[in-house]
Amino acid sequence: MTTTGPKTAAVGIDWSAARQSAEAMIAVDATPSPQILLRLAQACWHLKDHDAAYHAANDALAIDPTLTEAIVICAWVAAERGDVEAVLSHYRALARLNPD
Repeated sequence: MTTTGPKTAAVGIDWSAARQSAEAMIAVDATPSPQILLRLAQACWHLKDHDAAYHAANDALAIDPTLTEAIVICAWVAAERGDVEAVLSHYRALARLNPD
């Protein structure tokens, strides 16, 4: 019996195609949904375009500041940049959203 967990499933994602798809949707929508912006941020992160990932995650948070996945991406990018204060700020935001 073979099980497919989140790590295995993520390996099969074509992040380049996901990015292109999200960018195409954003190009035709003056007000893209935070979920589309999040998908773009995720794709950019996996493609190691951290600046684009951060900007897309921030754009998603501007629409929905409770989008925890976008906060996590911002924290990851801050960590890559070595910005400890920003990392702590993002994780504090997560703690406020999910106090339990």
